[in-house]
Amino acid sequence: MITVTQVLSFEKQIIFDINIEKFDVSMKIDHLKTFLTIIETGSLSKAAERLNMTQSTVSARLKSLEDEMGQPLINRKKSGITMTAAGSRLQGYAEAMQDLWRQARHEIALPAIMGKSVSLGVHTALWDDLGQASLSALYRRYPTMPITIRLCSSQELKESMEKGLIDAALAIQPSYTPDQVMHELSPGKLILVSTRADSPVMHDRFYVFVEYSSEFSRLHAAAYHSAGTARLSFNSPRQCLDFLLDHGGSAYMPQEMAEPYIKNGELHALGGAPEFQLPRYLVMTSILDERVPELARIMKSSSGLNTTG
Repeated sequence: MITVTQVLSFEKQIIFDINIEKFDVSMKIDHLKTFLTIIETGSLSKAAERLNMTQSTVSARLKSLEDEMGQPLINRKKSGITMTAAGSRLQGYAEAMQDLWRQARHEIALPAIMGKSVSLGVHTALWDDLGQASLSALYRRYPTMPITIRLCSSQELKESMEKGLIDAALAIQPSYTPDQVMHELSPGKLILVSTRADSPVMHDRFYVFVEYSSEFSRLHAAAYHSAGTARLSFNSPRQCLDFLLDHGGSAYMPQEMAEPYIKNGELHALGGAPEFQLPRYLVMTSILDERVPELARIMKSSSGLNTTG
């Protein structure tokens, strides 16, 4: 008997043992995909249209999945569908299993000559500088190695590492487990910019807050303790930048991301404003650290940190 065990880390550690002799993996993945499509579209008929199949097939797949789980997953009402408590619990696992299956099919289908592959998660605040520089260095150093890039928030990076969806993460706050290795990289800089050159440093009613990390939030609160709470906040500097360019305002942005817009006059760096460091870390699985030993050195070099060896 062949058993494949996949450990998925959510709020509770739950281990799934999938018996290959009794479990048609591809069929169950299709059923989970159907379940997720029903949730996303809000109805069985719309799910059928998106999946290009009959509504009766969608219903049959849902019923099969509910029979497998031993309880209903969807409440059907005239106004639409809602998830049951069991359906809500299953959703996160279904998404993770679908991602893992997609990744497994991709990597197993790769030509054997390629040998290695790397899936790298990059915090959105680090992509414009460290992320792109690291990708370019990897691309040149390993010309045949498949590379997958995921742009994520801090929480998404943590969850993707836990679920095994990525091999390494360029993060802005340290978070790792005993089976992972963390390398500290040289820090970046966050500067206050605005679409108006005369924008006030304090008490700007058009100020937009970016949630970089808990440490940044603490330092920001100390520096701006009398400034009140921003009306709008983002967890991604790239989305914040898009908003500023469309609607105007000010925000703390990674210096590398803001510089092209400062040069062309769309943004202005506000003098006299507090500056904050943007910590940068490389978190990677111990397996990847052994399989691609040069990865940490490449990332450190891309961040401007002097390395030897």
